[in-house]
Amino acid sequence: MPRSRALSPPRQARVLRYWVQSLALPPLPAQGVDGILGALLQARDLYQKYAALYAEQLAATIARICSTQGLTLNAAMTPRDLARCVEMAVNGTKSAYPALQPAGAFLRDLEIMLRTLIAGAVSPAKKPTATQP
Repeated sequence: MPRSRALSPPRQARVLRYWVQSLALPPLPAQGVDGILGALLQARDLYQKYAALYAEQLAATIARICSTQGLTLNAAMTPRDLARCVEMAVNGTKSAYPALQPAGAFLRDLEIMLRTLIAGAVSPAKKPTATQP
């Protein structure tokens, strides 16, 4: 029911009841419908919270690696932008290999995508040039 958020609460309840009926299950009591709809709302909120925390952690990891390895991000690329691009590359590769099988092909394609992406996003830090007196 991911699209149910666009519906009004009474419409969400009707859709849920219809869905339960289509599965040939006994009808849900009102508190059952309310409980399920509340759980779906809470699950969505938790997903957004943890997705944001994961993105922050990934961006911090990228910033830390750039710092320790003497790399800089190119142009207007930020650690958060690169983290988002890495996540999109992983999801894109997963869509090509839904069961992540064959594992060798999945990992090979993911490595190609990530190496290409990161090679274009980072460069060695500029070393200060020595000035001649």
